[in-house]
Amino acid sequence: MKTIKMICILLFLSQGAFAFDLASLTTPIVAKVVSYDKKDSTIILSSPKELLKGEDGLIQRGLDSYTAIVDMAIIESPVSKDSLKGIPSTDDTNFFYKAKVKKFDEMNQVYLPNPQLSPKTNDTISFHLLNQKAFLIAPNQESFDALKTKVKDVEFLSPDLLMGYIAQDGKYDPTPKALKEACDVYGVGLVFVIGSKEYGVLECQTHTLLYKEAFNTNTNKPLTPFFTRVSFPSSGSLFSLFASKKSKGDYFKYYDALLSKKIGE
Repeated sequence: MKTIKMICILLFLSQGAFAFDLASLTTPIVAKVVSYDKKDSTIILSSPKELLKGEDGLIQRGLDSYTAIVDMAIIESPVSKDSLKGIPSTDDTNFFYKAKVKKFDEMNQVYLPNPQLSPKTNDTISFHLLNQKAFLIAPNQESFDALKTKVKDVEFLSPDLLMGYIAQDGKYDPTPKALKEACDVYGVGLVFVIGSKEYGVLECQTHTLLYKEAFNTNTNKPLTPFFTRVSFPSSGSLFSLFASKKSKGDYFKYYDALLSKKIGE
């Protein structure tokens, strides 16, 4: 049975905004709902720190004896505080955003009632709850070990777990959909991907590119679909036969394409 993931979202990292800080990346951020537009299913939120388009947070509300999950919020764009009405003069928050409200369906129970709540002012929104754990996709063990050594503040799960999940139904390529599902199962918030000249950090749920940095990749004998200590176990089924295997022919072509997007897309 699929492990339930309490979705967290990851740190805002935009080009030229500020340096990539792993200490900040692993620090949860709590924002607040300022207003809710039911017609457009959007909210305005205030955050103590910057966020990036595509990040999503967990909207929560404290009730009498427990905290209820209301919905998810996906950042769409920043908004100017001057354009907002009803903001208390004592609110010195510098960062306001418009976010799309998305149904939180990770914990749906078929045989139990689910709370029917809508966002309201002062609900909290939690970001960056699971960004301490990540998957690392690398072309070989040398590159895997080099980046794992470089990045100190993130726990990288074994690539064998990722391979096992993706291959269980005869799949081969770690597509955005397959990566999101694997992240849900193992409670992972980030995917680090090593390309031919750089590595990038992807947010699991929305596949948003959060960060890129030049990296001296060891291109000697790249493995496909990525470095792992187990081989791809083809099931021999028709599903496996026709499954996408774009990464099989050229590791770097496939993953460079994944990292070709701009920050925040």
